[in-house]
Amino acid sequence: RQTVLGLTKAAMPGLEVVDRMHTARGVPSPDTWLAGLSFALKQLSLLRQGDARFDDMALTISGEAEDTAAFKAVNTALKSGLPKGTKLSSAQITGPAVSPYTWSAQFAGGQLVLGGYVAGGEKGRSDLLAAAKVAAPAVNIVDRMEPGEGAPQGWSNAAVVLMKELVRLDSGTADMKDAALSVGGIAPDEAQAQSIRAALRASVPTAFTLVDQI
Repeated sequence: RQTVLGLTKAAMPGLEVVDRMHTARGVPSPDTWLAGLSFALKQLSLLRQGDARFDDMALTISGEAEDTAAFKAVNTALKSGLPKGTKLSSAQITGPAVSPYTWSAQFAGGQLVLGGYVAGGEKGRSDLLAAAKVAAPAVNIVDRMEPGEGAPQGWSNAAVVLMKELVRLDSGTADMKDAALSVGGIAPDEAQAQSIRAALRASVPTAFTLVDQI
């Protein structure tokens, strides 16, 4: 008990530690278990709020990262830094909340550059990149996004629509700031420009405002 309390205070100095543990036999190898516990506490200390649980040596961890650097550090540790004997059962780490919530896409020269924030942690990033590849299978996609929570409702749908229509231009940019969208660029001809404008008006979620300069 004293070792666990000591590890906790060392990982999160200055915080009040409330001991609700019960003593019992049946722990896996004590050294292995304590190493896994120390690892989990270190990751928990990088979260603004979170929860870590062990079922034997299976770790479940969730929470909101303190900042972008902490988000990257925790995800890297969970992917490649688990102590010997510790197994990752589930991890749901989200990025820090940001405001205003900004996102951008730039298309030119066969390359689509995505920047700003992406919601939903690593799964949200993976889902959006997968949607980008579906929208533009022949385009080189450059991911410069940072994790962040606080996106308006329908954000991912709006981002997918913007990417899908943006790559129909010869070149262009799309920007999102909270629920305000703007799209600008050069279309191959006026017919294509009108088609893209119509598709945007029909597909952008109603909660968003749209300004186009196509």
